[in-house]
Amino acid sequence: MFRENLKRLRLELWDSQLSLSKKIGISHTTIHNMEKGASEPSMQTLLKLSKFFDISIDELVGNNRGKK
Repeated sequence: MFRENLKRLRLELWDSQLSLSKKIGISHTTIHNMEKGASEPSMQTLLKLSKFFDISIDELVGNNRGKK
């Protein structure tokens, strides 16, 4: 669920993987690998992404248990 959310959020902003990586300070290879499901994000990366997209980490990773 995380990889789909990351790609969807990035594309909603019409942002490339390279552009997003520069904006949050991680490599574009990391973004690529996370979107492909080849790697999982670190807690630090999750925090950067959630702040950038202005959503909670729960929303980012697809944990909707608390939502009604």
